[in-house]
Amino acid sequence: VRGAHGFGLYYDDCRFLRGYELRLAGDLADRLASSARKGTSMSIELTNPELKTSEKEKVPKERVGLSWHRDLDGQSLALHDTLNIENYGVSKAVIPLGLAFDARFEDVFVVRGLIDDCPGHLHDPAWDGNRLVFAYDGADGRRRTTAITFEPQPQKRNGTGVEWSVELDPQQRREIKVTVQASIE
Repeated sequence: VRGAHGFGLYYDDCRFLRGYELRLAGDLADRLASSARKGTSMSIELTNPELKTSEKEKVPKERVGLSWHRDLDGQSLALHDTLNIENYGVSKAVIPLGLAFDARFEDVFVVRGLIDDCPGHLHDPAWDGNRLVFAYDGADGRRRTTAITFEPQPQKRNGTGVEWSVELDPQQRREIKVTVQASIE
């Protein structure tokens, strides 16, 4: 989510999503493997570092596995993510899982540093029901939006981030789905 970079979700020479970060109890997950055999999908295997989940409780390193599968749908301008979280331990684990997002709708020339600013009006991110919505009114008179939905609904919302407290019995798996929908009006 931080820093100058060219990563993101682009459409029509505009970056609709510039930040998307996953954290476990406030820490970044450890990457084990990744694959992007197709240009429109990828999989990432992650695990937890040692997590301090409360004053008295810790989750040992590599006790939880995360399989993150991503599909890009060019027809509907959507990014579909499925996160599977699994407890490989022999006792219950409670994992605070957070996602944070950022969208500024920069033109590709701004991202590359060829021009300094995007003409238009960037709206403050807002929640519309159960969707986190970023919006930008461009100088071309078109509104661009990035709407993010979650299944199940997050237990906490904090600005442009969401959190779940994922409770997992031994060998139990939970699934979280995230859809990032880009649109131009």
